[in-house]
This record gives sequence, structure tokens and C-alpha cells, in this order.
Amino acid sequence: MLLKETIKRVLGGNGTIKIMKPIKSMRLKNKSSKAYSIWKKNNSYKDIHKGKRCFILGNGPSLKDIDLSLLQDEFVFTVNNFSKVSGFEKVKPDYHLWIDGAFFAIRTDMYYDMKDVMVNYQKMSKLNPVCFVPVDGYEFIKKHKLDKILDIHYIYSIGSIEDININEEKCDISSFIPGMRNVVQYAIIIALYMGFDEIYLLGCDSTSIVTTINCALKQKNDEMHAYDNDNTEKEISSLLQNWDMSDVFYDQYLLFLGYKKINEYCKKRNIKLVNCSSTTLISSIPREDISSVLKRK
Repeated sequence: MLLKETIKRVLGGNGTIKIMKPIKSMRLKNKSSKAYSIWKKNNSYKDIHKGKRCFILGNGPSLKDIDLSLLQDEFVFTVNNFSKVSGFEKVKPDYHLWIDGAFFAIRTDMYYDMKDVMVNYQKMSKLNPVCFVPVDGYEFIKKHKLDKILDIHYIYSIGSIEDININEEKCDISSFIPGMRNVVQYAIIIALYMGFDEIYLLGCDSTSIVTTINCALKQKNDEMHAYDNDNTEKEISSLLQNWDMSDVFYDQYLLFLGYKKINEYCKKRNIKLVNCSSTTLISSIPREDISSVLKRK
């Protein structure tokens, strides 16, 4: 860690990332040649949906405003606990992501109900989407034989969005991709690699900061997600035992910075990125009503 910090001071964030990429690649290859080979095969997804549009569904409360059956014939990405959303089976997602280390029992700073997580995996397996998870989840996936019931693909991120000039990156999921702050941002990166030139966000409220502040003040949270079976208050309360509020706000800064940088990346390449969430704190991405988008089918 000391060497990494020294390199960063001398070369800056981008310089550090360039040096760390081959080192991390070699570490993964040595640790698990199987995970490495699966990761490199993601190149088969390059531009497979070129010129198409897709919808990325977050799990924010505003997702409840959407008739999910209207998305049945669209290319759809879902994330995390989507299987808890009422009527989730109306959507036949093409792709699903789990990114947070808590889904793979590798976070010690936040409570997660692992029984709940395993039910989540089982429910999603019935919809049969292509699933993307972080390389760090490989051992957990193998231990619980989740690759027997799910079509699992791995992604490997590096660096912090604060240090990365995303316009210099290729968003190549068969190589390293920028380290983003939440699962929706990773879904956007994958969609870009697949060649989608219209990307619409739904249920991407990014209001978790409100939930966190309420938990810190011991105040009641009403709607935290688009589903009712929600352990979020327990998760945040355990997080606040390990994080100072300065950590919380810095994390939120990186989250919104990530959306800003992704939008700049899309604008530069004439890719349409639009947030159709009826309620959202994301101000850097253009907004549009979902009904108008669906009429242009």
C-alpha cells in the first residue's frame, strides 16, 4: 500500500493505474487461471448490440411507477436485488449485475443477510439472464456452485473514478474497466462495450444519501427501494459503525462524479444517455419521460 501511495504521489492517478494494470492482471492469472480465462473471453460481447437501445433498471423507489411489462421486448439490464421488486418476472432481463462485495460475503463493514442473498440468486436463475459479477466474487461463486445455475461472467475494475480520465479508457470488459461507485454505473460501462447507442435509466434515484442521513439521525425512512423486503436500514446502520460521515459524503461525491464523467464520455461519442427516473438526484444526465421513449419503439 505504501508503494502504491508513493507511485501515486509521483505519477498521479492515471500513472498509478497504468503501472498497476499488468501487476493486477498477473496476480489474477496466478491466483486463478480459470477466472482469468473467463474474464478475457468477455471480448465476445464487443458491439453485439451496436446501434440498439437498452434500459438499465436501478432499484430506487421510482421504479414502482413503471409498468414493467412494457419492457418485455426491450434489451434490459437489472441489478442487485431486482428479484425483490413486485412483478419482477414481467421483465425478461437480458443481463443482470451483482457488484457490491456484500453479495459475495467479502465486506466486513456492512451487515448483509446472506440467506436473503442466496434466495436472490435462485430467483434470478429462473429468468436466465447473462450475469456479470466482480472477479473478487469468483471463490464465493465456485464455493456455492452458483455458476451451475447462472450464466456467470466476470469483470475487473481498477482505480478510482476520481483519478481516471474516462475519455482515455476503452470501457473494455475483457480488460480492466474504470472503478465506478455503484452497480448502475458498471451496467452503463458494459452497455457501452456492447455497442448500445441509446441507454435509458429507470429507478436510478440515487437518494441513498437521504436514507443514510436519516439513519444517522435515528429518523424513520419510508421508501428506500422499489421493494418492501428491505434490510437497508440494518445495512446502513452497520456501515455507520465503520464509516465517519466524511467517508459517507466522499463516497457520494464519487458517485455523482461518476455519473458526470460517464455522461461526458457518452456526449463525446454521440451516445444517448438519458435518465427516465421520475425522481432522481442525478443532475448531470439529461432527463426524459419514459412514456415518450417507449412511443419511439
